[in-house]
Amino acid sequence: MLALAEKSLLYWQPQKLKVVLLGFECRGEKRGVRLMKPSQNKESLLKAGELAKLTGMLVSTIRFYTKLGLLSADGYTPGKYNLYAKDKALKRLRQIEEFKQRRFTLEEILEKLSARASA
Repeated sequence: MLALAEKSLLYWQPQKLKVVLLGFECRGEKRGVRLMKPSQNKESLLKAGELAKLTGMLVSTIRFYTKLGLLSADGYTPGKYNLYAKDKALKRLRQIEEFKQRRFTLEEILEKLSARASA
């Protein structure tokens, strides 16, 4: 359960709970809670379209990787667009492309990247 401050705003949507706590955005969903900290530099957070321009990938590819769990969003805009940390996302997409060039399936890539992260 999330504790709410006096000046917090609470928005309820089916299966989602969004709480804005004095500059912190907290989302409660089935998978857990994510925080978007205001201390993160806005210039280092990119939307999927901006990330696609930097990498030459399609926006749909970046969204697909996010849906599969190959790439994770580091925050959200008020309009519920995913935000990605620039350096982290570029590194992860480079790793995915390297595995794809070696003819690994997306499922195998997910297993290998998960194993690297847990090690």
